[in-house]
Amino acid sequence: MKVVVFSTHIIWPQHYETELEIMQNHLDQGHEVVQLVCNGSYGICDANLDHSMFRCMFCVSRRKKGISLLEGKVRTREVLDYVSEAERDEAAQVRHSFDSLDHLQEYHIGNYPIGYAVGSTLVSILRDSTLDVSSNNTRLRNLLAHAALTYAACKNFLKEEKPDLVYVFNGRLPNPRAMLSACTESGIDCFIHERGYNWMHYEVFKNRLPQDHLFIQELVREAWEQTPEPERSETGNRFYTERRKGQEQGWFSFVKDQKEGNMPDEWDVEQHNIVIFNSSEDEFISCTDDWKNKLYMNQYNAIRKICRELEQHPDVRVYLRCHPNLKGASEAEKNELESMKLERLVFIAPESSISTYALLDNASVVLTFNSTVGIEATFWDKPSILAGPSLYDQLGSNYIPTTHEEVMELLLRRDLPPKGKLGALMYGYFFNSFGKPFRYFQPEHFSGGTFRQVDLMKPVWKYTLPKTLIDKDPSGLSSRLINRLFQKRIKGFSQ
Repeated sequence: MKVVVFSTHIIWPQHYETELEIMQNHLDQGHEVVQLVCNGSYGICDANLDHSMFRCMFCVSRRKKGISLLEGKVRTREVLDYVSEAERDEAAQVRHSFDSLDHLQEYHIGNYPIGYAVGSTLVSILRDSTLDVSSNNTRLRNLLAHAALTYAACKNFLKEEKPDLVYVFNGRLPNPRAMLSACTESGIDCFIHERGYNWMHYEVFKNRLPQDHLFIQELVREAWEQTPEPERSETGNRFYTERRKGQEQGWFSFVKDQKEGNMPDEWDVEQHNIVIFNSSEDEFISCTDDWKNKLYMNQYNAIRKICRELEQHPDVRVYLRCHPNLKGASEAEKNELESMKLERLVFIAPESSISTYALLDNASVVLTFNSTVGIEATFWDKPSILAGPSLYDQLGSNYIPTTHEEVMELLLRRDLPPKGKLGALMYGYFFNSFGKPFRYFQPEHFSGGTFRQVDLMKPVWKYTLPKTLIDKDPSGLSSRLINRLFQKRIKGFSQ
């Protein structure tokens, strides 16, 4: 069997170690393993938007050191070796003028949703779900050109190499998604690797994005049906109790810095208290059409519209608990958050110590757009309304309105009971159990660990010759000159 690993995010902690784990597992089975790499030839990528030479060198050194730790031979190929000059010229002329993120997302090349993929990178890297594509025109042009070139290269590579299966990371970003699209066209299985339920596990998803919320809910149901009681219910319950305690699960805890029991000074138990939990949309806002909100243009417009209509109800108070992950958002995103400081709304900033769970416990009703708090609310016996797509919207534990009028009706009901907990338990079980344990990689936290006792996040200067130059030039002048020369000789389109 011939196996290809397309290594696109080598600098991102744990994900390259996951690829090394996958490669070693296939080598152990006697399979032929091919690693497809950039090798510094891209003019821009998710991990290096400005194409710093030293960042490229660190990436290459990390890759080579990792391969040296494997038992067995891995054949390395450079992705841009599989494109012709004509294809380079064609990619350089790719469309790059769009007036909105929505219009960018409509752009496809063949089977490849290039607009979604490039939009996903810009939203995630810039931390801006309100992305103004026109103000990022240079990066947008370069990302689109390299994405188009990668798509052509992947199709050519698959035609020449004819692998049995391919692995990529995450799947939603430009280069992995180009390969996924090329594999779909070629009829070759593409496995997408991501983190498992905690940092000790990883998972692979066959031919489907891990952000595909309908697919994930299929897996949730399958996992529940295949697991006996009491294991599944105990594991599902533990998901929620551990989150409440601030224990890290699939990612860093966002509540561990909050003060237990801390409530807003304005809280009045005599009022009908609606608590809105918004979400950071980096990973999902530019993924697939299925993530388009059919009720509202976006969360911010929804909140403004809801609050305006609630002004005629003096016994109703609205609280917006901004997602803690938004404290590192862009200035544009922060400005949108600031615009939420409305007269009828108590604004709770991302960095506030106000307790998410104290708000949840005391709320009359909860409204979310995607946040996990939406399914947690049901588990903790609160009526939970979901006003947008999510990874749990088909599990039956939330109210799913189909119109804005229905949203308002549900929010104002004083006798609204919570939905049943079965869907919440199913969700909790899956997200507290999915994935495979590592054998060769020893993770120590979300940001690193060792592969066969070697920390690959430490610079490997064997492959970065200018270290002596850097040490002898504290002003950085030589480094900047070398970097300028490096920028001029690359094979890409960066300007």
